[in-house]
Amino acid sequence: MSETIPDELSREEAERMLKQANVLKIRGQREEAREMCLAILRRRPDDPEPYALLGDLYADDKDWAQASQWYELAVDLNPEGRAEAAKLEWARQFAQETTQLDEETARAEQQAKWLPMAVLAVSILSLLMASVALWQSNRGAVALAETPAVVAPMVQDSNSGANGGAPPSGEADTIRTQVQALVEGSAQVKSIWLDPRTGVAYASARTDGPDPRRDLAEVAEAVLKATDAVRVTVRIESSGTAQTMVADVDRTDTVAADAANLGPGSLERSEAILKNEYPPRPVGTTPSP
Repeated sequence: MSETIPDELSREEAERMLKQANVLKIRGQREEAREMCLAILRRRPDDPEPYALLGDLYADDKDWAQASQWYELAVDLNPEGRAEAAKLEWARQFAQETTQLDEETARAEQQAKWLPMAVLAVSILSLLMASVALWQSNRGAVALAETPAVVAPMVQDSNSGANGGAPPSGEADTIRTQVQALVEGSAQVKSIWLDPRTGVAYASARTDGPDPRRDLAEVAEAVLKATDAVRVTVRIESSGTAQTMVADVDRTDTVAADAANLGPGSLERSEAILKNEYPPRPVGTTPSP
């Protein structure tokens, strides 16, 4: 049975819920605050404030990658918001520094792993050369004038390679690249976030194609193919119609569409898999209170 589409949330009610989420954040109840923000977004997906607050909540957890994703969504909806833009740059910088620190720690652990082996190799080599010197002395051979210098073997950093040790792309960028490769239409995937607690993915995209509804369905199915998500909520902006659309797609519905031989990109397939469609709105606007 399909889910009931929630009624539109008035601005006053959204502001009341947002204040409650801020109170929960101050009390340290970040999970409850996140749930409150997501509840607002399910009914007002074009409201930038819940996205920004979600970024703050993940920043409090020092999860800079997730914080960057939410701040980016807030900036997309409110390009004039200086505070959100500053927080986005700040979170990206911390995310990069965290990645570099993790890589330096991994290199140090790798070197520490090989150091005992290098010391053992030097010890064995020294013992072998001392034994040879003693054997030559007992045989009346010419005494060694000096002990040969022993050079410790070099420990190669396993992280170095053809790429010069450059840090790998973040997980979110990797998933976004994989999803974009699966999209055959004109949609451009902007960001993706997967909630590991619920298995629900959230994606944002843009399109200049003539049928944004079909592009939305294609992006949703690409996310399901590239991730283990059980459901995906996609928000897509259409430059052709100057409108924003939001809808859900469940993995079970795509499996049913395959069983019914509904071809990819067809109108029938879009009708079968799109759920909880939010009425198209002008880009950059929120529902009327």
